[in-house]
Order: sequence, then structure tokens, then C-alpha cells
Amino acid sequence: MAKTLISRDLLRHVLHEQIHHAYENGIQEGKQQGFQDGQQTGAAWVLQIVLEQRLGKLDADLQTQIAGLSFAQLCILARQLPQITTPAELFAWLEQA
Repeated sequence: MAKTLISRDLLRHVLHEQIHHAYENGIQEGKQQGFQDGQQTGAAWVLQIVLEQRLGKLDADLQTQIAGLSFAQLCILARQLPQITTPAELFAWLEQA
């Protein structure tokens, strides 16, 4: 078997490129996660404002449940807003979500 020699400079270059690529991927993934987190937090905040205008001050349990919904669940809740007219209806919706 023949041995293949790799120069230190080539190895250093390849490692540097791999590290740079991994770093850039990490930055992109972090930005995407941050965007998704911000989207969910903003949607929950807006829905809480709308619900409080309609139903009055929400108790801490309801606020926590709304804040814990996924973005997709928040979108579904937004579509259901016309049918939710009491805190009890909101609580029932959250229980089945």
C-alpha cells in the first residue's frame, strides 16, 4: 500500500474551510431559530391583546397557555377568535389545542 502524504498547509486549509462552513451554518440556523421564536412570541402577544380587549384581563394561567402555543396553533386560534366570546370558551379551546 502506498502512503498518501498531505501537506500541513493543505490540511490546515481544509480544516479552516470546514470550520468556516460549520460556523456559517450555525449562524444561519441561529438566525432562522431566532426568527421563528420572534414570530411565535409576537403572535402570542398580539393575540393576548386582542383577547383581553374582547374578554377582559386574562388570568396568568390563560396567558401562560397562550404563550406556550406553537405558531401554527396561534394561527388557528386567530381564525377562531370570532367564536370565542367568554374566558370559559377560550379555556376550553386551549384545553383541546
